[in-house]
Amino acid sequence: MYHSGFMTKSYYILALLLIYVLAPANAQITCNQGDQNSPGQKDPVTSPVAGATPIGQQAYDPNELIGPEGCDSVRWVSINDVLRYTILFENDPEFATAAAQVVDVRFNFPNKNMMRGFGIGDYSFANQAFTVSSPSNAYQTRMDLRESMGIFVDLFGGLDVTRQQGFWKFSTIDPQTGFAPTEVDRGMLPVNDSTHVGEGYVTFQLTPPENMHTGDTISFAANIVFDTNDTIPTNRWCNKIDAGMPQSTIAPLLSPPKGDEPSVYQLTFTANDDEGGSGVKHVLLYLANNNGIYEEIDTVAVDSVLIFPVEAGRQYKLYSIAVDNVGNREPAKMEPDVILNFNQAPTDIALSDTIFQDDLAAGGYIGKLTSVDSDEKNTFTYALAEGDGAIHNDLFQITDDQLQIKNSFKCADEEVYKIRISTTDDGGMSFSKTFDLHLEHVLLNPRPDTLEVNICEGETCFFHGREYDQNGFYTHTQDNDYMCDSIYVLKLNVLPPLNAPTVSVEDTHTLVSSAAKNNQWFREDGTPVEGADGQQFTPTTDGIYYVAVSNGACYSPPSQAYMVKLSDDMDLTLNLEEGWNWVSSNLTGTAHQDAMQFLKPIESITERLVGIDDELINDPVYGLTGGLTTISPNESYELKVTESTAHTWSGEASRPENTAIALHKGWNWIGYVPMGGNSLATAMAGLHPTENDIVKCQDDFATYINGEWKGTLNWMKPGEGYMYYAQQATSFHYPAQRVFPVVQSPNESRSTSGAIHYSYDAHCYPDNTTLIGRLLANGAPTLEGTYTVGAFCDGECRGLGKYVDGLLFLTIHGSLTERSVITLKAYEIVTGKEYDIKETIVFDGEQAGTYSSPIALHIGMTTVVEQASLQQYSVYPRPLRSRLYVNGDLQGVRSIQVLSGDGAVCIVQDGCTSEGIDVSHLLSGVYVVAIMLTDGNVYYEKVIKAQNR
Repeated sequence: MYHSGFMTKSYYILALLLIYVLAPANAQITCNQGDQNSPGQKDPVTSPVAGATPIGQQAYDPNELIGPEGCDSVRWVSINDVLRYTILFENDPEFATAAAQVVDVRFNFPNKNMMRGFGIGDYSFANQAFTVSSPSNAYQTRMDLRESMGIFVDLFGGLDVTRQQGFWKFSTIDPQTGFAPTEVDRGMLPVNDSTHVGEGYVTFQLTPPENMHTGDTISFAANIVFDTNDTIPTNRWCNKIDAGMPQSTIAPLLSPPKGDEPSVYQLTFTANDDEGGSGVKHVLLYLANNNGIYEEIDTVAVDSVLIFPVEAGRQYKLYSIAVDNVGNREPAKMEPDVILNFNQAPTDIALSDTIFQDDLAAGGYIGKLTSVDSDEKNTFTYALAEGDGAIHNDLFQITDDQLQIKNSFKCADEEVYKIRISTTDDGGMSFSKTFDLHLEHVLLNPRPDTLEVNICEGETCFFHGREYDQNGFYTHTQDNDYMCDSIYVLKLNVLPPLNAPTVSVEDTHTLVSSAAKNNQWFREDGTPVEGADGQQFTPTTDGIYYVAVSNGACYSPPSQAYMVKLSDDMDLTLNLEEGWNWVSSNLTGTAHQDAMQFLKPIESITERLVGIDDELINDPVYGLTGGLTTISPNESYELKVTESTAHTWSGEASRPENTAIALHKGWNWIGYVPMGGNSLATAMAGLHPTENDIVKCQDDFATYINGEWKGTLNWMKPGEGYMYYAQQATSFHYPAQRVFPVVQSPNESRSTSGAIHYSYDAHCYPDNTTLIGRLLANGAPTLEGTYTVGAFCDGECRGLGKYVDGLLFLTIHGSLTERSVITLKAYEIVTGKEYDIKETIVFDGEQAGTYSSPIALHIGMTTVVEQASLQQYSVYPRPLRSRLYVNGDLQGVRSIQVLSGDGAVCIVQDGCTSEGIDVSHLLSGVYVVAIMLTDGNVYYEKVIKAQNR
């Protein structure tokens, strides 16, 4: 009889007594389990080897394949095993007379599924062993054996998928030649002797395929070849697969008590292997005491009976796991086979107090838990339980038998909290119950302090260390030691932005806001004008003024600023550039209208002053001489200086209402009389122009067409000189206003700056001639901004074109005494190519072309681009907002450029992708998208950029 025992926790000891064991004779089986290694190497069986070495001497290989021993005579193995095999070979001295230089070992797989688990392992020859750290189905190496054997040995092995074979090929290499040695005694496997130098082996492993069934067979036989000898087969090694899992169960039987011994159960076991399997080896017994974890307590035979003592007040859970003879193990069980329960569950839980106060700190004590149980000796474990009533469990915690709050309930709003608590006795039996806990308020709750603040869009409000810029309510809680937390509330109103008002002028100097109310007028330095909060404002002193509208919290952006000149005092500043300058003076009085006295402050740099009929020349000996005696406010002049300077003349200004500008048919030299700058339309409001009348300054001009002025000249200002071409004789007065908008002149000279590729100096020559044209490429109009057009005389650039409504307005500088021939060139901004324009003009001071009939300017292209082939591209969406996308063959796009209307390059991107181009930073307006193709052509498309939403 066999007896075994085990020990559980310290408070009791159980003895498992083996009553009897039935051990049939055929149960005494030696079985390997888990990874199946092949037995130790055996002496090979020798037999003659046919064939001969190249010099007539023989290498011999007695061979054998040894696999897993397995279980029983049929060599059972588990489908879960890793099966390992050894193939032995020997260069037998009884038959061999030469060292083997090439050893080839192969075996066939019975099917392709078997190949998946194949891996080459360790190998040996000539008393040298080699380890393969990780078995692989592809293996190649060169062994440097020059010190021990004077040779290299190459091994190439692995899985031959095509032939469905596993193979090893050892090759001896002469280090001197790189080929097989010529000597018969130089080989990787010498003739064997008492030192076993002529023996070797290879190993491999595999895992049985998952689709094998119990009773299926795995068998292998190898073929070995030495040098060029015949193939020698090995024995065949067979194993049988056990692919199923055994099953077992426990049956308890209560034994009658004997004397004072505790109650005991007789445990019997039933176990079966899968049909046709290797058979059950034993059963493992698992026990869980009092809801504890399962632990393995014994290993027993299937036909054993165990005596299992039990105690009152306890619970035992048992299950068995069967293991068969190849190690296949019954899966773990979710439920026990047997539950032996000698314990009654608790019947109630009591809590010493269910009321707690809001001044408790985190971890504060609420009450003590006790249990009601029929078993007097039990101790209990308490926990928050799931189930009905477990609403606020996450707010509480249990430590030992104490119920506590997890975090502070300081001035919480709710008064009743529901939780569920369980109690578990030593035997693992549980009972749970719902409790209502009541919060008692003992702390004072201060009234929230609310602050309402209005801010303007774009501004921020700081509230208790944080920054806010959105409408809403924001709360800050401040901790107090002796009362509820103080609450501060910010009600933030973000007022919508206000539009800047516009300003109009009534009479001579009354400013009128477009807003009917909430106006405030300001001086230039930003100080408000006291009392000036109406819609109309009539300044009483000279200065610069603007208006803004208030919504009670902030102001709108400022309106256009206006300069108010109530007195006739005037500071006239001339910003002179070296060379010729077109000037005028609106000052009265002898000191300012006498030509020589006017030039006195700048006489040293003055070279000539030319009027419409006379001039002054600065003679090196006699000084200023000539017939020009008077500077008249209604005329303009050409002043040539030897260096750049700026000078201011102070005096009394002529009044526009008293200064008539007389015009005769043709060109007239006119001055600008008002004390401040004005738009061309406002300045000429007192004139009734005729269609195609022209007004020009030194570098810009405009023409009157269809009731409005069109061109690059759109602003007039004091000190500038102008020429006016009248279709008929007339006269006019500049407006008698005392208010002028404060803006930078929109048509500053472009001399020597801003132009792409070309540059010119507007002050080199006294005169100009003007041109209105339409630029054509391949017979089609070009888009504005795609080309820079320059005017040239003898290779010198004399002016650059500016685009207006798609037409080219070009001011060309020169001298009327020359009557030079002017040629034109076009520079393509995107490609960097320069083209000659076919047309030429004569410099004569006249206007070439009109707005209604512009001169056609043809670019002399060397090749004609088929526009139809470029129409495969298009730009979307229309209008653009945040991103620009291109339709067409994106692979054919080299780069994309976005140009402004004046030819400035705003965006350059190499290539093009479906993700498009970010254009959100561009201002709203008209642009040209230039798509440069890989073939050198360019596709242009005009687009409008809208404001971002």
